[in-house]
Amino acid sequence: SKMDNRNPYLQDLSNVHNYDLMKDYLFYRLTSIHDRMINSVPHTVVGDIAITYHILFENSDDTLKSVRVTNSLFDQYDITLDQLHADAMESCPKLFPSVIKPLESVVDNPPVERDPSSGSQMFYISNDIGCNGAAAVFYPDRLNDFANRIGSDLYVIPSSQDECILVPTSSDVDADYLKKTLYECNRMIFTEGKQVSDTLYHYEKDSRKFEKFDDYLKRIHKNKTVNMSL
Repeated sequence: SKMDNRNPYLQDLSNVHNYDLMKDYLFYRLTSIHDRMINSVPHTVVGDIAITYHILFENSDDTLKSVRVTNSLFDQYDITLDQLHADAMESCPKLFPSVIKPLESVVDNPPVERDPSSGSQMFYISNDIGCNGAAAVFYPDRLNDFANRIGSDLYVIPSSQDECILVPTSSDVDADYLKKTLYECNRMIFTEGKQVSDTLYHYEKDSRKFEKFDDYLKRIHKNKTVNMSL
């Protein structure tokens, strides 16, 4: 079973008030920092992405039910946001294991054509159920393991709450093209209510830094100018 011998979701909903009984069923979701609910829930901000916390209480083939951790619920737990975040980071990958696969195996016509000689140029990252799967980007070591395996830093495209797209920076894909693709994807009908961000992100494997691509450019440019003037 998914959770060793434990139940894969919180059986008794009255236990949402008891942090010790509830924390194994914590998962998190990525959303926009502009989400209208954001001020009523504890959340962690990364760039313009907000991480919100949820408790799983039903998980069957066709149903996923959860309770959002609101400010009032969080206050009852008497824990720090850091603790909530750390516990969600531990339980979420167990509840919803991550999946990374070539984008062309998931969608019929990926935005970038595959060059057969160089292998896949775009990858899909999600979880095993394809719902709230963008969270997998922040699973501990997940991006790092993948980036090291393919030997490249990554562009990270937060295409929806359900998945992200990873593009090796070693491929010859243009960052401006990726920004434009993301912007257009976010305005399609089917992503309604599932948008996370219009911002292209970058993951640098050696420093393990996840940041906005534009911030990455500023940072390396700054380093170059400093080094040049020595």
